[in-house]
Amino acid sequence: MNKALLRLESDITRVLSAAVYEIKDHRVSGGLCTITKVILSPDLATCKVYVSVLGSGDAGANAGKGKGKGSKSENAVSCLQSAEGFLKHEISKSVKLRKIPALRFYADDTQQNFERIDSIIKGIKTE
Repeated sequence: MNKALLRLESDITRVLSAAVYEIKDHRVSGGLCTITKVILSPDLATCKVYVSVLGSGDAGANAGKGKGKGSKSENAVSCLQSAEGFLKHEISKSVKLRKIPALRFYADDTQQNFERIDSIIKGIKTE
């Protein structure tokens, strides 16, 4: 992979990680929202942002425009997607790009997958 692309991904990760804490939405502030990975397309038009949410309480689980459904990660993704304009502005202040890429947020479920696999392995060991 291109070193310049890796550097840009790292810079965008840093900026987004700091900007997430400035968002005043209970769907994000209810838990620890972490930017786990950023993948830029080779033409710098789109940026996939993977988000993980850890936290206590049901602040993220009960949010969601009155629906009451969805996981904390899904609610955080929808919140961050709605704050895309603000986040793109924050990127433009710190990263020198001709055009700021479109941000697409995805829930990073690596931790949940790890816990599920770990419980399966523990179940096998006890048998």
